[in-house]
This record gives sequence, structure tokens and C-alpha cells, in this order.
Amino acid sequence: MRLLLLLLALLVLVEPITAKIHFPFKKMVSEATTTSHATRAKGNGGIGDSPLKNPIPLLQIPEVVQTMLSQSKNFLSSILLYQPPVGIVAVWSITRLVRSGRLFRLYSAPENSEQALISKASRLDYHTGRALDLDDDDEHYQKFGGVERVRRRLAMRALMTLAEVEDGTSNDGSQIGLSQQLILISLLQVLNVQFPPAGSHGALVQKMSSAFAQVEQAIVPEYGKKRKITSEIDKLMEVAYQTAEVRALDAMLRLARDRLLRSSFRLSRTVQHWKKRVESQSLLPSIVQDFMNDSNESDRMRLAFAEAAYRQEIVRLGKVVSLLTERPIEMDDSVLSKAVKVTLEKQDTAHVAPSWLPKFSNFAVRLNADERGKFQFQHYEESINIGGNTALQLLLEDYDIVQTPWLKEADAWSLKARSILCDLVEDALKKGLHSTIKVDKRLEELHKSWRVRDYTEPSEIPLQWKAMYELVREVHKVRRVGEGKSLKFRDSNLFNHFQQWNLLGIPSTVFKIFIAQMVHQHVFLPYFPKLRKLIQESYDISMEIITTRFWLPVKDLLTELMYRPSSSLLTGITKADEETSLDYMLRDLKFGDGTPATRHDAMIKASRQYEDDMNSGLIFNAMSGRLIRLILIQVQQLKVGMLNAAETIDVLMQTNRFNIQLLAIIPAMVIVTVGTKVFFRFLFTVRVKDLRPMKSVHAEMTGFLDDLESILLHAGDITCKSNNVPAKEFLNDQDLGNFVLTLYNYLVLLDYSSPQPFPSWQCDAIHRAISGFLGPDGTLSNKCLDDQVKLIDQIKRKHNELAKHL
Repeated sequence: MRLLLLLLALLVLVEPITAKIHFPFKKMVSEATTTSHATRAKGNGGIGDSPLKNPIPLLQIPEVVQTMLSQSKNFLSSILLYQPPVGIVAVWSITRLVRSGRLFRLYSAPENSEQALISKASRLDYHTGRALDLDDDDEHYQKFGGVERVRRRLAMRALMTLAEVEDGTSNDGSQIGLSQQLILISLLQVLNVQFPPAGSHGALVQKMSSAFAQVEQAIVPEYGKKRKITSEIDKLMEVAYQTAEVRALDAMLRLARDRLLRSSFRLSRTVQHWKKRVESQSLLPSIVQDFMNDSNESDRMRLAFAEAAYRQEIVRLGKVVSLLTERPIEMDDSVLSKAVKVTLEKQDTAHVAPSWLPKFSNFAVRLNADERGKFQFQHYEESINIGGNTALQLLLEDYDIVQTPWLKEADAWSLKARSILCDLVEDALKKGLHSTIKVDKRLEELHKSWRVRDYTEPSEIPLQWKAMYELVREVHKVRRVGEGKSLKFRDSNLFNHFQQWNLLGIPSTVFKIFIAQMVHQHVFLPYFPKLRKLIQESYDISMEIITTRFWLPVKDLLTELMYRPSSSLLTGITKADEETSLDYMLRDLKFGDGTPATRHDAMIKASRQYEDDMNSGLIFNAMSGRLIRLILIQVQQLKVGMLNAAETIDVLMQTNRFNIQLLAIIPAMVIVTVGTKVFFRFLFTVRVKDLRPMKSVHAEMTGFLDDLESILLHAGDITCKSNNVPAKEFLNDQDLGNFVLTLYNYLVLLDYSSPQPFPSWQCDAIHRAISGFLGPDGTLSNKCLDDQVKLIDQIKRKHNELAKHL
């Protein structure tokens, strides 16, 4: 049935194409048939006169086959250019229909609905700007692939070494069992998951949660809830397991933070909307206010609901950020340097297979910053790495002093993170407007097992990790009390009704092609000539502007700088020759001796003689020819004078040629500068969805910095403030949530305003200063309130410098 419907649809779609397009195979088939008949008529091996006796004549004619292959390349372009809207839409719709897998299973769908939803969510969370990089650990995700990078690197090298042991015996003599070998492989898989540059926390959490679920699923049957640490292998697996759990939960907390930032920002906009609605009512006359009393009360009620939901969301955000700042301190980076040094001393490097093709990443060209100022060609060796035995030794060195306290802190932090994530999801879903019985059951299961790491069956571990990831991923989509509801056509009953009649996707595909045909008939055919003429004229004008305003001035300026051409005013004319000719003419009339020294006196005599001849005996002098020769001398003198003036002008132009050509580039520079600013201002307006001048944007950003300072100054009890207590101790969850949301609002505007009108290097400097507040090593966790206020003052000074570019 599907095949018949597909053939019917193809006949309907291909019939107008085959009828109107110059189909490349028709002519070739007819030529092949004619050639085969001529061959048989000549007696060159024909089977008979009937074409049915030779059903495949093309196989006997290689030239025709080559012609078909050469001309068939234009077949797809012929389809695309056939009534361009129809051809393009037809190819796109049919290709999409085939790839969707709805017709038949030759091409399966590239991803199911769940994977499509995850990829769509991850595309929305790409970290390509500054807004979501709120602390130093966010930058560590970009640079190093995640947190706990030192323990992760050492654990991976040690695990790889133990996994490659052939006899199954570790360094301390303990045997590596089959189950332990599976655990080692699972730990390697979860530790190998990294955050790609400009990636998404959602995609990272999806990979890490599924991989870590396999680790827990392998560890629980082997060790139970309380793992016994007796051998070197057990210690290594405990450190690797705890490192993987911290990395997975940290990524999930950051995913929750990003989602809560989005919902908090949305709720803040809702609160501002209802505030404006309520405040605008005071401007109305009293009669209108009395008439709209019910509406006013309804707006006030919505404002109260929105503010309540906003405060609750801010508290949730503050809890997540507070937990991120409490993560156990990572291992120091100096351990990596020590590991490399010990590896080289013990020659514990991993074997690298020789390759004749060098890696370009191992080479670099650097300009020295010292007084030499020369280029250096540097080579980075591939063999420098951390040996597995060295990594194991450093990781387990002083295990009871270094690793045991960290393991206890990490275990307690992981349990707290699980608890907060469960409470966060439960609070957001139950206080939202779409809590279902199915969600309540999943939350109850997560509270009993995932929250406390107490699983009844190992098979339920991947399911619970997946459920938790899905709930955290969708926590911002739950509509809070006081929020509006966005209506989508795909969620309407009308769309679902039409989808029931969309058999195998064929009706919708035919409908798209029909719409394209209508567009072609009513828009493309009547208006395309005018549109083509307009485009051609616009192209010609643009190329003329580019040529006259950009290319020619720049070309002339480069020519002047690299090679100065000769003068164009005196080209082909020599002033000395003309002066010599004038001297000879004066000598012939006996007015001088033909030298430049007597030229001036000779010209005076010739002028006097010309005046005398004009006053007396004009006709006689003209007929004798002397008057004509005197006139020619006057003309030659005028010519020499003009050449003197031209030479002076040429010298003036030559000396000012560079200035003139530089002046010709000014319009191009003005066009580029103003055009760039206008473009980025328009881009800022589109991204922020608000039309306002940049001065007001700068003023709003200044207000955000003032709000940060105000939150710190009003934090905690004034009587108990001390310079010895970190500022985070005085910030409750609501204050911390407001602080983070204000940082996010400032970074959004800062990101949108760069590189125009604010330079990127200044914005990066401000971003580095702002990202130092949060995180385990941030100033909020290590500095007092007074120091935080001073840091904000420094950021304000940097921010005020941005006003110079407005």
C-alpha cells in the first residue's frame, strides 16, 4: 500500500516536470535507437529489423553511454531550476519526507522525538557569549572540559594502565577481577566525557549521566552501598568514582542554574510588565479608574502572583549557586607539573607509534617579546605525557592525608547536590501549573533511591539518572503562577486534526508543492522581470560605489606609496625644447644671439618691433612676412609661459598627491565606520528586542552595577558584620539569587554591546573581573563585604570608560 501511494505521488509530481523540461535522456534514447537501426541496416551484426529483438541497444554503443553520463549531471539542476519555487520546494519536501522514515525504512529517521528535543535544547544553550560564563569554573569548562581536571587526568592515566595489565595483577600484588575490569572500563568512559568549546551543559549532562549510571550499575553489585577500600585498585576506583560523580553533579547543577536563570529572567520581565500596567492606571481620570476598578484589582492580583513566583524562583537559583560555591577544592595544578617531571625521570611515557606525517598542532611560530624581536619556530614533543604508574603513585600518595578528607567532603557535597536537585525539581513542578500524577510518581522514586544513592535494583539506576536529567532539563518550561501562556499552533487541536489526515506525510508534501506552484504563478512570473531588473540595477550601483569609493582610492594610494608615477601634465612635451625653439626664432630676426641669457632683451625688442609694424605699414609688413614671424614669436612665448605654469602646477600636485589620495579614502572610511556602527546597533536592537539609544543601555548597565553594590551593602545583620567573615556568609539564598540574576542581566547587555560600540578587549576585562565573584575560589567565598564593594567600584570605573565610545 505504501509503495503504491509513493508511486502515485511520484507520478503526480514528476509528470509536469517530464512534460515541460528538456529531459536529457529522451534525445539520447532516440539517438541510440536511430543509431542501432542504422547499424542493423548496414549489416553490422544486427539481430533483426524489429527493435524488440534487441531490448538493450544502449549497451552496444559506448559513446551514447558516455554522453548520458556526462549530461545526467545537469538533471538535478534542471529539476531545481524548473519553475524555481516549485523545483526547490519539491526537492526539499521529498528529501525530507524520505529521510523522515515515514514512507519506508530504507532511510530511518536520524533521531527520534526525544533526541530531537535534546538537540534543540542544546542548541539553545550553546555557550558562545559571556552571559552564561558567570564564574571561573565556567571558563574552565571551555578551556579544560570541566571541573576536577587534575584528578581526572591522573585517574584516567592510572585506569588506562591497570586496564591494559595482561596478567591481572596491580603494583601491590592484588588481583584485578573481571567485574573490576568492567568497572575500570566504565570509569574510563565517564571520565573521558568532556565539555566541548562553545558546547552545551545539556548535552554534557546527557552523556555524563548515562555514562555514570553505567558506573553505578557496575559498582553496586560488586561493593554494595558501603564500598570496602582495601587494595590499591579499590582506592583508585574510589577516587575515580567520586571524581566522576562530582563532575556529573556539577554539570547538572550548572544546567539547572542556566535553566533557572532563564525562568527568573522571564519572571522579572513579567513583574515589570504588570508593574507598568498598575502604575499606568494612576494616569487615568478618576471616572475611568472607577469604571475599571475590577480590571485594576485583577492587574494588582497578577502582579502579586508574579512577584511571589519571582521570589521563589530567585530562592531556587540562590540555592543552586550557593552549592556550586561550596564544591570541594580541586587538586592543585602543580601536581601535573610534578607528574610530567617524574614521568620523564622514570621514562614512564606511553609508547607513541611513529608517523611520517607530523601533526601541525605540535608546531608554532612565535614573535619574541624581548629586545631581539625575532620569530621563533617552536616544536612541542608528542612523547611528553603522564605515565600511568606515575599518575597512580601521585594520586595515591599520602592517601589518608590528601585523598581521604577530599573523598569525605566530595561524598557529602554529592549527597547535598542530589538532595537540592530533587527539592528544586519537586518545588518547581508542584508549585507550577502542570503537575501530573506521572511526574509525582517519578519524583517519589527519585526521593527514595536516587537522592540517597540507595537503589533496590541496579537496573533502575540508568532510568533514574535519565529521569532526573529530563526533569532538570525541562524545569524552566513549567509555567509558574502569574505567568502568561504562549499559544503554539502545533499544540492546538486544529493542527492535531490535520495531522490525522496527513497519511504518511504525502498530503502535506503535495500541499507544499501546490503552494509553491501558486507562488510561482502569482508572484514569480509577473514580478520576477521587475525584481531581476531592480537587482541588476542595485548590483551595478553597488559595484560602481565600491569601485569609485573603495577600490580606486585604495589602489591609487598603494601605487603612490610603493611607486610614484611620472607627471601626467607634461607627458610628451619638453619645456627646454620649446625655449630653444623660441631662442632660435629670436636669433633669426636678429634680436638676440640664440642663448637663454639674451632671451629677455630679445623678447622686449621683438615686442617693440611688433608694435611698430602694427602702427606703420601693416599691409606691407604682413606681405613681407616679418609681421607673421613676430606673431609666431608671440605665440611661442605664450606656449613657453603655459608650460612654465603647467610645470609649477605639476610640482604642486606631485608634492600633494599623497594628501589628495588620502583625502579620497575618507568617504570610504566614513561609510565603513558609520555602516558598521549602524549594523551593530540594529543587531543589538534585534537581539535585545528593544529599540533605544545606547546611552540608555549604558545607563541601565550602570544601574545593574549599583544593584550589585546595594545587595552587598544590605546583606546580613549590620551588627554582626566582620572583616574576617567571607561575604557569602551574609548572603541568604534570595540575596545570592538576586546577585546572580543581576550579574546575568549585566553580562547579557555587555555581550550584545560588543564589539560595537564597546571594544571587545574592554568587555573581556570587565567580564574577567565579574567572573571572579562566584565559584569555590571566588571572592564571595574568600573575601569580606568591604572587599566586594571595592571590587565593584573597580568594575564601575572600567564600565565608565566604555562611555567614551558612545
